[in-house]
Amino acid sequence: MSETLRFFEDNKESYGVEFVDDLSDAQIILSRDSFSVFWWSEKGEKQGAEITGIEFQWPQTPPHGITIGD
Repeated sequence: MSETLRFFEDNKESYGVEFVDDLSDAQIILSRDSFSVFWWSEKGEKQGAEITGIEFQWPQTPPHGITIGD
């Protein structure tokens, strides 16, 4: 989980995300060839980015993208 949060911190500015201190507990969504770790943020809701997700692909797991959306 720490690698996921570090990836988010390192890349959030390029997505216009300024919040990080009110993220909910992480939720994990699995698929056949990838998985994503998602958080909800009340502060992000005001920016149209209440949901933040980091995507990973199998079989290797370095993070490769961020999903920002409401």
